[in-house]
Amino acid sequence: MKVKLEARVRRVIQAGNLALLTTEWSIVGTEPDGKPINLNGRGTVVLRSQFDGSWLMVIENPWELLNILSLTLTNMKGNVILKQPPS
Repeated sequence: MKVKLEARVRRVIQAGNLALLTTEWSIVGTEPDGKPINLNGRGTVVLRSQFDGSWLMVIENPWELLNILSLTLTNMKGNVILKQPPS
């Protein structure tokens, strides 16, 4: 199977050592039998910063479940720090 995956970050929301990314992706190629593959979608990714400055992916949802939900981020005291309505 030969495929090409392309991904683009649409939005980043960072809160402390966590970041929520909204992405657009596409996969184009052919299956082993020659049948074409052409998939695309939007997804969400949660990253956590590491001590060395890099970021580690801790959750990936390639089907953009968060797009249909309201997003509310709170701090450790329960105070709302960001409220994002559905887009």
